[in-house]
Amino acid sequence: MRALRTTAKVTGQLLTVIANQPSPDAHPVFLWDGGYVTSHSVIQGSSQSTEQVIVVTVLGSLVEPINPDPMFIRLHNDVNADAFSQVNGSQSTWEISWDVLQEACNLLWAKAVDLKVPLKSIATVTPPKENIFPYQHSDSTPAVVSLKACNLLAASDGDHVSICSLCESRVANMYNHIGQHILHALGSTPEEVALKEPVGNTLPYSFCEHSR
Repeated sequence: MRALRTTAKVTGQLLTVIANQPSPDAHPVFLWDGGYVTSHSVIQGSSQSTEQVIVVTVLGSLVEPINPDPMFIRLHNDVNADAFSQVNGSQSTWEISWDVLQEACNLLWAKAVDLKVPLKSIATVTPPKENIFPYQHSDSTPAVVSLKACNLLAASDGDHVSICSLCESRVANMYNHIGQHILHALGSTPEEVALKEPVGNTLPYSFCEHSR
């Protein structure tokens, strides 16, 4: 296998999927529920926020096409049709098997290694609802994992996009961001955006994403 080098980039959205395991001995299949992974976007100058679909941009060489299969929701007794209200007509959607996703994951990591892609250029996404992404089994355990990639990314300084629970902003460096909240609180200076939760007095936020 030899990955082609290209500077072309591909922009897309993250689908929200539901794991369905027909039997305990079978690998799950993942059904698209018609939605997309979102994040909170704070409206400047107010305490309100809106949900915005997360858009990611990656190198074209790090894109691996897969072919999902069509499936009719109403014909499966083991599928909760109410969970697919975002699907047009709630009749049919797409499904993809676990083994296909896992194979694509392994292939993409092999391409990244072959192309010597800097780890810092790979951003991770943390949506407000942890059960939406990364893709998970019905028991909330990770479903598609590259162990080699996880070990290297955990030891790197790659960008990690998180949601601040105080102001609900998307930030790459939580420590620096929370430090600014603490300085505003200690100096009694106004914040640029209204906080959903005030900085604690005893242990000011403590970098643990919860006021004390």
